[in-house]
Amino acid sequence: MLRYRSLLLLLFCFTNIFAQVSPIFDHYTVTDGLAQSTINHMIQDKNGFLWIGTDGGLCRFDGYTFKTYKRNPNNKHAFNSDRGTHFYLDHSKRLWLISYNGVSLYRDERDDFINLLTFEPKTAITTYNNFFGEDEQYIWAGLSDYGIVKIDKKTLTIQKVNIPNADFKSSHTAWFRGFLENGKLWIANNADFVIFDTKSKTTQKPGYPMLDIVSATDNYSIGISNGGPIRVSKKDLKIEALPIKRPASANINALYKLQNNQILFSVDSLGAVFFDPKTNMVVKTISTVNEGGVKKRMRFTNAYQDWSGNIWTQSNAEALRKLTYNAKPFILYRNPYAKSNSVYSLVADQHYLYTGNINQGMDIYSKRGGYLKTINYTKANAKLHNNAFISASLNPDQLLLLGYSLDKKSLPFTYSKRTNTVDLASSAMLQFYSKYWPTGDFRKFVIKDGVNTLITNVGPYLVSLQQKKGVLTADTIKKFEGELLSCCFRDKNGNLWIGTYKNQYVQRKGKWHKIALPKAMEIKTINQDLEGNMWLGNNDGIFILNKHNKITLHYSETNQLRNEHIYAILRANNGDMWFSHNKGLTVYHYKTKKFRHYAEEDGLQSTEFNSGAYFKTPDGELFFGGINGTNSFYPEKLKDNKNVPPVKITQISLFDQPYMASISYWNIKKLKLSYLQNSLGFDFTLPEYTNPSKNSYAYQMEGIDKAWVSTGNRRFARYPALPPGHYTFKVKAANNDGIWGKPTTL
Repeated sequence: MLRYRSLLLLLFCFTNIFAQVSPIFDHYTVTDGLAQSTINHMIQDKNGFLWIGTDGGLCRFDGYTFKTYKRNPNNKHAFNSDRGTHFYLDHSKRLWLISYNGVSLYRDERDDFINLLTFEPKTAITTYNNFFGEDEQYIWAGLSDYGIVKIDKKTLTIQKVNIPNADFKSSHTAWFRGFLENGKLWIANNADFVIFDTKSKTTQKPGYPMLDIVSATDNYSIGISNGGPIRVSKKDLKIEALPIKRPASANINALYKLQNNQILFSVDSLGAVFFDPKTNMVVKTISTVNEGGVKKRMRFTNAYQDWSGNIWTQSNAEALRKLTYNAKPFILYRNPYAKSNSVYSLVADQHYLYTGNINQGMDIYSKRGGYLKTINYTKANAKLHNNAFISASLNPDQLLLLGYSLDKKSLPFTYSKRTNTVDLASSAMLQFYSKYWPTGDFRKFVIKDGVNTLITNVGPYLVSLQQKKGVLTADTIKKFEGELLSCCFRDKNGNLWIGTYKNQYVQRKGKWHKIALPKAMEIKTINQDLEGNMWLGNNDGIFILNKHNKITLHYSETNQLRNEHIYAILRANNGDMWFSHNKGLTVYHYKTKKFRHYAEEDGLQSTEFNSGAYFKTPDGELFFGGINGTNSFYPEKLKDNKNVPPVKITQISLFDQPYMASISYWNIKKLKLSYLQNSLGFDFTLPEYTNPSKNSYAYQMEGIDKAWVSTGNRRFARYPALPPGHYTFKVKAANNDGIWGKPTTL
């Protein structure tokens, strides 16, 4: 299925540019099988299928394929309308439909409809007919050019309901919106707003117009009036404007109550606004979407949230968008003004993130907000090249930057967080760098070693940096003859590990030892697990060394890794080992001894990361930089998608032709076929929409297959020339996070 899949720009609290939990959206259009691009409403039925009401027909979606139900006057069980359809799922999980032309009930067992009321509006051209809700006996609804009705859930009869003092005049564009709660109908109509008590048959008229309204809390409803979004007291019907700052000309196009009880608004010039009625505050705003490289304002006329928490927005002429529920809160830091966001070094403190981008200076981000500014080193000091490795300093007010002069000689300098100034390092430091390595290192590292010492590399030298009388000074620890140093790590026993472009060294009790490796290789990153094993990351994967410096494991692409080009390894507070590479991020779970992989669709800056760009804060937040920004996250906050509905069989075939069944395929529990009908096929789907391309399937025909047959994302099974016998077909599926559900059996 061809569709746009991209990132949304997520804004918080209406300031300028922000750090983002990078939401992902999918865009479905007529190219993907939708009947038409103007969508009125949608819902998820008891099977997990999504139903979409378009102005070109009714559609059912299984995550991969749209089926369209067309109006057919010659078939009494065909749906009676092609437009204006809205849905309601009652307490018994029956699906009801109300449209431009009447009211219908879907028959799941036969995949068709009972049309309870069919009529042609006389005045209304565009209608938004709706269900209000249900009580013990009736479902309540409003139809333009017809009025308020109640539908008996047992007898399926429809009665008109007289609403005293209501003035529901029809017009070319007419609607009914609202809800039923505690026996009261809150009815917002294009001509009137009333509250009708279904028991006493009395009506309240608040005296102000209402375009739409939902029940928000026990005490308040939230609606859209001519003046904007308002809160209505259920006790005395007093109103107050919601604190959503918007231009006076910005229309409110829609509102929808989410599963967490937040209210989602569509606001012109702002986008999708998430509002918490409990705190009476805006939580976040999604401003724009990027479709095929074109930035568009986020705008919709209806919304729906599915079982997994994905939010589907619908609009006139822009078809269907899905905002994927993000159970993996990878924060994305990206400079929206930079030509490139390729990050090669980074460091974070309690409040800010500092990233070094090649030839583009240093970007500074607020960890609670986002992009703040860029420091151009050359503009700050004409001697400096606009490129440097960023690290923490011994002075908490400073950053140490290992950069270059314009003639490419090593030139250390500092950045003051307090004064926002760039200064060259002390003369002693400059002289040291000039003496020991005047032309700069390709791979740099700085680690804090105790309270008053930093360890870094200067050419083939391992160097100690110390603060003496307020001045940073440098001393050599060791020269590694013929080597270029690449990384450094101090283990829990105090041993110092040095990786180079060819070898691995360790210092124990003051003596240096060369580690025996299978071949010469660049060690890019070093870390230690909770058991004391050393993890060495390089271009051939990860080598695990025990306490005797012996390689006990080698993880590679043939042994559980997604990619062997390892850039960085960080250990989480719970002992899990995280590492970046050229196909995303991977975690090795310490307790289960299993790997888990994350890619761009999970919210990463891209699938490719960079060497030197990683950091762990004291409170356990992990940072990894890559070619398109930086991701940060707290590992303990990453959650899997737990929604795994039953697999549904969507077609049964005999000799590759659809089996003509009297009931819907997913309701068939038993098949009895002649021995000549022995070429059998099954199509199936998992109605879970977070990322259908990552859903996976397995099936088994007991009596034929000795074990489960894994198919990946393939959704069919074929059995030609079955011998006579009794068989049981089973199919199961896993969602995008690899969580398997229970088998469906036929």
